[in-house]
Amino acid sequence: MGKVLVGLWSRDTHAKRNFSHETLIPLGKAVSATKEMAATLSSKAADGVLSSIFVAPEFLFTQPRQDNTGTTAMTTLRRDWILEKIKSMASSCPGMLLIPGTIVFKERITSETVADAIKSVQQAISPVRTPVAGVKSRNIPIKPYMTYEASDKTTTASKAHYERRCSILPHAR
Repeated sequence: MGKVLVGLWSRDTHAKRNFSHETLIPLGKAVSATKEMAATLSSKAADGVLSSIFVAPEFLFTQPRQDNTGTTAMTTLRRDWILEKIKSMASSCPGMLLIPGTIVFKERITSETVADAIKSVQQAISPVRTPVAGVKSRNIPIKPYMTYEASDKTTTASKAHYERRCSILPHAR
């Protein structure tokens, strides 16, 4: 295997922005620049050969909001639109592993999904490592996952927020 170029793109994921003009367009430009740079470093590009990896930040695709109330999750319709744009970017870069960041979205809770939703919230309250075969895990406790939906930005407030959510989920069907 030859050289592999790694492109890292960062931006303030908490700043308010328009998805197409202030997220997707700059993301597309950064992906294209990485593709072009990889092409200049490689003597020949072959189909199916990894020539570059592009990584965008976590929580890149969230729904901007005015204050600390509500959710940063977007609708599944918007998520699907963003996924189509990302698929288009990926298809134009066949030698690139594209890691486009996180898409935070929400789905309607139904009687079929409520158990999984409760399990996810319980994981956020008391995170448990998933064992990976052949990988030794450190036994360091994991703090509750932080959420920007909490009253303040502490693990205590995040845990309380998740506990409230967990208590209302069984009634959300």
